[in-house]
This record gives sequence, C-alpha cells and structure tokens, in this order.
Amino acid sequence: MLEKQHMSRQPIDFTPELVDLICDHIADGTPINQFAGTGGIPNSRAIYRRMASDAEFARRIQIEREAALEAEMARCIDMADQASPEDCQVVKLRIQTRQWLAARMAPKKYGAQPEIAITNTVATGGATTAVIALSPEQESDLQNLITATRAKVAICHK
Repeated sequence: MLEKQHMSRQPIDFTPELVDLICDHIADGTPINQFAGTGGIPNSRAIYRRMASDAEFARRIQIEREAALEAEMARCIDMADQASPEDCQVVKLRIQTRQWLAARMAPKKYGAQPEIAITNTVATGGATTAVIALSPEQESDLQNLITATRAKVAICHK
C-alpha cells in the first residue's frame, strides 16, 4: 500500500500528467480514497473539489470509472469460470457484491431492467393492456421524456 502524504491547502496544479495519473488509478478500479495523498497525488478532498469546479476533469473521471466497471465485470466472468465446488459460495458473494456496486454506479447499464408484461385480450373482446414495472428512477425518466415530448409535439386526439 502506498504511504499517505499530508498535503497543504496550497493551490494544486492539476497538470495533464497528474490528471492522467489520477485517471489511471481510477481505471484500474482503485477508489480515490486509497490512492489520494500518495505519490504526489493530492488528497481526496482536493480531487473532489476539482471535480466540482472543473467539468472536463469530472467527465474524465466518469469515463475512467466506466472503464473500471467494464474491467470489473470481465473479472467477474473470470471468477465464475475459475470457481470450484469448494469456493463457489464465496465467489458467488464476491460477484454479487460487484454486480450490486455496478448497478448503483451505472444503473442504466447494469441496473435491473424493467419488466414488461403485455396482455392481449382483443380476441375476447377486451382491450390490450400493457403493464410495465419501473424503478422510481426509471419512472421519473419516463415522465420527463413524456413532458419533453409533449412540449415539442402537438398531440392529436381522434
């Protein structure tokens, strides 16, 4: 483990090399609080302050976090392939934990997908009914999409 350094509150020059170093750690899947304050890297508060004030830096961090999730999901496949009957429950827990984290960090990609059930009762004289189970976030996203669409399109009723 790298030795932590205490950094003063002097202005920090986030050079392109420093940004690349920070991004490399993140892409490797290392949490910011584990490498911040080591090897000439500012402490985590300085990194988070920079993210809040510099949209391009925050965007780079997000891209690297997505790359780290991709690599972690590939490692899950390797873990599953290498599991033995003796350690399968431990491996299962490790994979589930990583899946849970990925679903929280990138819900649109790794989160639970909505369940869609369509019942067609037209043949019996009834109407077609579609039931869609959405998470609260998905429901909010759908409502925002509907509102934005209504503002752009004139809806004609027959």
